[in-house]
Amino acid sequence: MKRIGWMLLIMLSCAPGTSGQPRNMMLEEPGEPPPFLFFEPVNLLAHDSSLSRLDIHYRIDQSFFVTVKNSDTSSLSSFVSHGEVLFEVFDSAEVSTARSIQKVEIGTARSDRELPGKKWYRGIASFEIPPGRYKIVFEVDDVESERKFIDDHTTISLRQFATASRETSTPLFVEWKDGQTSADPLVPIGFGPNLLFGKAAAIYVELPFAADTIDNMRAEYAISANSSVTMSTSVVAAETLTNLLRQPRVRLTSESGENGPTYTVSSNDSSNALGVIIPLASERLPLRRYDLALTIRLGDAEFKTTKKLQMVWPDMPFSLRDIDFAISALKYITTGSQRDSLLRGDLDERRDKLEAFWKTKDNTPETAYNEVMVEYYRRVDHATRTFGTLREPDGFKSDRGRIYILHGPPTKTVRTLSPTVGPQEVWTYEKTGKKFIFADQTKSGNYVLISTEQQ
Repeated sequence: MKRIGWMLLIMLSCAPGTSGQPRNMMLEEPGEPPPFLFFEPVNLLAHDSSLSRLDIHYRIDQSFFVTVKNSDTSSLSSFVSHGEVLFEVFDSAEVSTARSIQKVEIGTARSDRELPGKKWYRGIASFEIPPGRYKIVFEVDDVESERKFIDDHTTISLRQFATASRETSTPLFVEWKDGQTSADPLVPIGFGPNLLFGKAAAIYVELPFAADTIDNMRAEYAISANSSVTMSTSVVAAETLTNLLRQPRVRLTSESGENGPTYTVSSNDSSNALGVIIPLASERLPLRRYDLALTIRLGDAEFKTTKKLQMVWPDMPFSLRDIDFAISALKYITTGSQRDSLLRGDLDERRDKLEAFWKTKDNTPETAYNEVMVEYYRRVDHATRTFGTLREPDGFKSDRGRIYILHGPPTKTVRTLSPTVGPQEVWTYEKTGKKFIFADQTKSGNYVLISTEQQ
């Protein structure tokens, strides 16, 4: 057996679980690293009514694949990553029913990955196979190293859809924009069975009905939040919609890659099937776990389906991943008694109070995403990484950290070496006319603010 590196061991600790609900979908709790991979199997209606359609969406952090110098001199990419994505579907008798191997090639102009935000490789594997219960084996390999990810625990039951069964396809989350029409391509969210924090979304479902036979369609949905402490639920969003976007069945049109798969309206589908798009107010939902209940009524027919989900934020600032650390990082804009109050209570209570604190400073209160809070904690992240020393590893507590958090990155930084006061840094902020002078008087890397000037 090949030896596995320590990075892979960390990745496997976030490996997916069973029944299409990967363990790496868990809500980011304090100290938990961001997931590097998402995937979800969904059951749609097949074009052949005797079969069922299985689409498996996946999203992989591109840093999983090792980047090397591109040996293809004709390519516009100076660097390249190579990998493989394999899906194999086994029936209840452990017989392989379907298989897909997809080559991964990611070209880039530079090998430096230290850029803001994650970059994702997205794809889909699609099969039409008989209804039944199946196990899915999902494997990702990096060609340039021994890095490997395998999940062989995910299962799914593919349905035999019929009008009399009153069953819908798996609800699929898709991107949503104002003014979208039924003819526009559908872009899957692609973060497993979850929604992207702060972004608008819709649900796409398929029903075993012909589009020209439907009148008086309406949909009702309710989203309930789950408390990790009390194990209770509360409805946080509910709506009844009558002006729904309807369309014939969709078909897959794009290849795998950074932009990922899209669905477009099928122009030659004569089967008795209908696609329905239901907008959600997901941009208002805080970072929580939720239960979605959806009911679609078509005349006398009623279709019901449910889905567990959570809001995910892969680019969340690291200083926000631990609630207590996030509260302590407020030391420059709060009093000690305010922080003590925020630190009281269980995890849910502390999270609620922290969100309420930042809500008072939110320029866009109609969404859960708070740009002011995000900018503050991105500065905390930078200060923690950049200004830490052996004496004070939390760089945000240093003088340079405090100034950076309160004023942002300086317009100009000048370093000097003085024989009397030691190394110095001069930060200039041209917009405000402020100048801050720091000195490392003990020559230990601990820069102390010694002067503030107003130009």
